[in-house]
Amino acid sequence: MLFNQSDHLHNISPSQNVFYRAVIEDNDDSKEPGGTLGRCRVRILGIHSQNAKRTGKNKGTPTNELPWAELMVSTGFGGGMSGFGVSSVPLKGTWVWVFLDGGDWNKPIITGIIYSISTKQGPGASKTNGGFYDPDKVYPIKEKINEQDINRLAANRKFSETPIKKIRDANKDKGISTSTGGTWDEIIEASSKAKYPNNIVFETKGQSIIEYDSTKGNERIHFFHKSGTYWEIQDKGNYQSKTVGNHYEIINKDYHRLTKINQRITVQADVETKYDAKETILIGGDHKETIKGKVQQIYKSSKDEKVTGAVTEKYSSGQSTNGGPKISIKAGVINLN
Repeated sequence: MLFNQSDHLHNISPSQNVFYRAVIEDNDDSKEPGGTLGRCRVRILGIHSQNAKRTGKNKGTPTNELPWAELMVSTGFGGGMSGFGVSSVPLKGTWVWVFLDGGDWNKPIITGIIYSISTKQGPGASKTNGGFYDPDKVYPIKEKINEQDINRLAANRKFSETPIKKIRDANKDKGISTSTGGTWDEIIEASSKAKYPNNIVFETKGQSIIEYDSTKGNERIHFFHKSGTYWEIQDKGNYQSKTVGNHYEIINKDYHRLTKINQRITVQADVETKYDAKETILIGGDHKETIKGKVQQIYKSSKDEKVTGAVTEKYSSGQSTNGGPKISIKAGVINLN
């Protein structure tokens, strides 16, 4: 719909090059010609009335009659080069600055987002006559009414109410036992130590979060999924990850891993290991195994075992050796108790 002159609140000449405050009331242009170009319908303060329902021939402008605004984005966003870069569309209810291309009221261009404090949710254009809100009455979400648009993690505000605190800290693993009788704990979450304005935060509508924190003494990179799965590079180079569901890792070529100090592996259920080729194990020091259950070894071909040092085997239950038709044992001294 072309702009209706009588719906204009102020006598402003179209030729004036000015910026206007506006609110995004529709962010889905997929059914428009060209489709998915990031355009948004905007209700412009000073041009459109707050009346979001047609009450007369030239009174009020419903959301579906607002003009589509092009989105001016940073050069780092996907757009001019086949979508490479970051691609996103602002949420409905977002306050923005718009510029009128050539002074044409029907050709607004969104030049930036205005951080604000929302005092209430929009009444919804489909239910009342009110505009300048999210027509779907979704944003801002109820728990963030009267709160700044700056993300809580970026502003170091209400950390206890963030998904990270609610989900990640609620499922923290502590006292993980090792084979030598020791324990270790999952590293404490560090998002609460971020200081404004040093934490760059990306949060999706699904509450998945990315943090790039440059707070002194807390420099880190953190990727968090709302399920509780995350990975994090913390200050001093510590790395921690957690998968709350199944974990699959496929490596098509060589895999090399070096642990320069100690390595502790704890598996709290069964372990299955399959090798389709040779296995070579080199142990530079002592080798100790404590087996609390049964041991079963099946050799479908010959077994060639060479031990140059002492071997101590301890079984807390029993050991059964079955072989045939012949078993040969050669040793200097054999002690049987």
